Amino acid sequence: MVSKSNRDGITSERDRFLEQLFHILEKELGSGNLSTKKISGELSVSSSTFYRKVKKYTDCSPTEYIKKFQLQKAAKLLLANFGNVSEVAYEVGFNNLSYFAKCFKEVYGVTPGEYLKKKKPKNRFDVRTTSFVGRQEELSEIKDILNRHRLVTLRGPGGAGKTRIAMEVADEVKDNFRDGAKVVRLASIADPKLVPSTILRTFNLSERPNQTPIEVLADHLQDRELLLVMDNFEHVTSAATKINILLQQCPKLTILITSREILHLSGEYQYPISPLPVPKIPDEVTHNTLGHLKEYTSVQLFLERAAMVSSGFQINNENAVDIVTICGYLDGLPLAIELAASQIKIFSPSELSKELDKNLSMLKSLDHDRPERHQTLWGAISWSYTLLSDNEQNLFQSLSLFNGSFNLKAAEAIGEESATLGTLDGLRSLLDKNFLQTTELMGETRFKMLETLKSYGREALRESRKERVIIRKMADHFLQIAQKAATRIKGGRQKYWIGRLGMELDNIRGVLSLLEQHREVELGLQLGTALWRYWVSQNLMDEGYEQLKKLVRLADHLKLNEGSRKTELLKGRALSAMGIMGMMVSKDYKKNEDNFRQCIRTFRKIDHKKELAESLNHYGWIKLTAGEYREGTMYTREALELHKRLNDIRGIAVSHNNFGWMEYIHGNLSKAESRFTESISLREDIGDYRGSAFVSSYLALVDRCLGKYDVGLDRLRQAREVLEELEDLQLISMVNTSQGYIFYDTEEFQKAERTLKSAIDGWKEVGNPFGLIWAHDLLGLSYLPLDKPGLSKKCFDWAHDYYEQKYKDQHLNQWLSAFPLYCLAEYNAHIGNISAALDQHLDILSRRIKQEEKVYICESLEACARLFARQENCQKAVIYLASATQLRNKIHAPRPPRSVDSCNKTLDLCKKIIPDQAYREQWKQGETYSLDKLRSIF
Repeated sequence: MVSKSNRDGITSERDRFLEQLFHILEKELGSGNLSTKKISGELSVSSSTFYRKVKKYTDCSPTEYIKKFQLQKAAKLLLANFGNVSEVAYEVGFNNLSYFAKCFKEVYGVTPGEYLKKKKPKNRFDVRTTSFVGRQEELSEIKDILNRHRLVTLRGPGGAGKTRIAMEVADEVKDNFRDGAKVVRLASIADPKLVPSTILRTFNLSERPNQTPIEVLADHLQDRELLLVMDNFEHVTSAATKINILLQQCPKLTILITSREILHLSGEYQYPISPLPVPKIPDEVTHNTLGHLKEYTSVQLFLERAAMVSSGFQINNENAVDIVTICGYLDGLPLAIELAASQIKIFSPSELSKELDKNLSMLKSLDHDRPERHQTLWGAISWSYTLLSDNEQNLFQSLSLFNGSFNLKAAEAIGEESATLGTLDGLRSLLDKNFLQTTELMGETRFKMLETLKSYGREALRESRKERVIIRKMADHFLQIAQKAATRIKGGRQKYWIGRLGMELDNIRGVLSLLEQHREVELGLQLGTALWRYWVSQNLMDEGYEQLKKLVRLADHLKLNEGSRKTELLKGRALSAMGIMGMMVSKDYKKNEDNFRQCIRTFRKIDHKKELAESLNHYGWIKLTAGEYREGTMYTREALELHKRLNDIRGIAVSHNNFGWMEYIHGNLSKAESRFTESISLREDIGDYRGSAFVSSYLALVDRCLGKYDVGLDRLRQAREVLEELEDLQLISMVNTSQGYIFYDTEEFQKAERTLKSAIDGWKEVGNPFGLIWAHDLLGLSYLPLDKPGLSKKCFDWAHDYYEQKYKDQHLNQWLSAFPLYCLAEYNAHIGNISAALDQHLDILSRRIKQEEKVYICESLEACARLFARQENCQKAVIYLASATQLRNKIHAPRPPRSVDSCNKTLDLCKKIIPDQAYREQWKQGETYSLDKLRSIF
């Protein structure tokens, strides 16, 4: 644990010196060499400096201090049944047993033997009826700290278990202090001035004339070696000066304090008591998972307390997720978990989880021995809340609206201008009082609040009737971030801005939900539409689509500012974003067409050319990938003209990319190469490196078709370097898939297998259905030449089933629809099912001819030719191969290495079966099979 020792966070020279000395004595104890010369040497100080510092800081000579350390260690070993007296004496460095006994008696009043005989079971401060669960590491650390520091504050939020830990520590260490330990309970007093007299009563002392209570205490404790535990100090912190007087005047006194707020005393060692660790919610529960979950102390505490009210209660496969959810929702706070577990006699874990999600104030206890403030979770929080000033309460209420962590700027953005307490000072104060915690993300300090405190703060904010004002302030703050990020995600510093939005994602989700609840639709639409590129980049399209759909419906329902240009613009942007994201996650094609058409009509109506051009580009791309080339070309051409008039470089680049895809599919490879190259060049000019890498993955497919395999692989390597820097897993997966395609074509099947498996892992993580289908099919093809037909069939079946699930009955991506069928046909051919394979390939050829997919028409013609030859229908085999050859020559697409050998074997077989004259005639006939003739045949 890391803590601060005073208000400036700087450990005093005294504490540093004694801490070093303690560790050296611990280390050297076993060696038996505890001479002052040896110790001063270890400390790198002279003997005189060593003497002076020890005398100054402990009021003992070094020899006396070392002897005292040895005797304290001996007493611990005797209590721990380490061995007999002589064994203990030797262990702590005494070689003379009688001298050891004499020194021991001087300090403890009895000989070591008598001390061992008189040892009794520990008398606990409280008779606690429940077991102490976990916290062994914290107990050990606190006991060690008490050996070196005289003022230790256990600080933490209400319900974290500070009191229980303090009692356990005191029980375990009280025998190390000659005069034991005392506990002072402060919860019942309201006036800090009563603290000294409350301590007096603990020692059964009376006040004296002409002496203050603190003076009486100092006289009584001056020579006593004692641990004083002061419980619940947070509401009497102004009495801290009295504690300081006791420490100054009673040199052998050690004080352990529990408080939700630090004391700000010099020499104070702050030890944070954190909530219990909570496991992550498992994706699935297995026997091993249950064992892992039960290792967490939060789960252990819940199970033990639940079993006390419901005999035989245990964690199992059915309730494990709900138990983990409960512990997580309660932040691992022991008090909250105990109160929740007590409800198991009424609610099942599943029911309890749902109830807590609705209302945390339900957590109550009927145990009369609990302090009143601990009988409800709300009571525990309210105890601390009432100690805040009005300004602190207002700031706490506002900050409770943040769903995730937040930075100083966000806190300042929602602060009240009229507040006399500055936001920074307020944050410091709430940190000191454990209403906030800090963390660090992307190099900045961020603040966060426990879920239990958030619930309380939000309830208080609702009662204050200021919630709507704070929501608008928060929405304005995150809108500025989202709008700034929206422009930069398209250009430079993409990694930073994607990370920046990622840090704020929980807050943004919360704000959007609050805006919807309060019918702040325009602000919601502004924020939602600013985020769509981020949602796409992080595969959150479903989430973004549904969020925007709810806001658009709400705007229509409310007839919000009907006819205003601003509202129409916001709705148009939302509809465009919905269209894009809907297509990417296989939403209803017709519905998405309606979204695009409506947004385009809207932008034409309000004459917003930039938004119109962008939507035309997006709609054109959807149409092109759906195989509707005429419409796709029309929309893209209009978009390009508008972008040129607006001098929108990125928009022009996107239009070129659209045209490049169309030319690639149609086999116009030189035109595709030109369009993609122009798109990349324009994007690089404006710093859109992600977009450049994206287009490079398409251009590499053109390189593949042109037989420029090394060029394509090098292009993909460079694209991957950019994307890995941006941490764009979606496009990295696309690059891997394109690379796997080239490896397959060049007969590097094992490389293809490795690369495509990596691509599949990436596509799975981002949840992209198009990529998953494509990569599975390519992997299945790569397994066939590796003679792994079983694995191949598994890949093809998965891709086919997934396609049916995602795209069935959707007028979407005609190119993708044919590819899985091509793969299954290749599988049938591999296993000898020639007739079925040929039927499938002929069907695929027909589809590709209709779509004018020239490169893929060549592949299908060659596949059919191989199968015709295997059926000894050599005339057709030669015709189909001749047709494929002339088409490849026309589009400058050489056969890939993987098919050269099989085509040559097909021709050799045909030459053996049919006469030379017939062979030449059939070949000549095949060369006349232009695309138009093929279209008429099929």
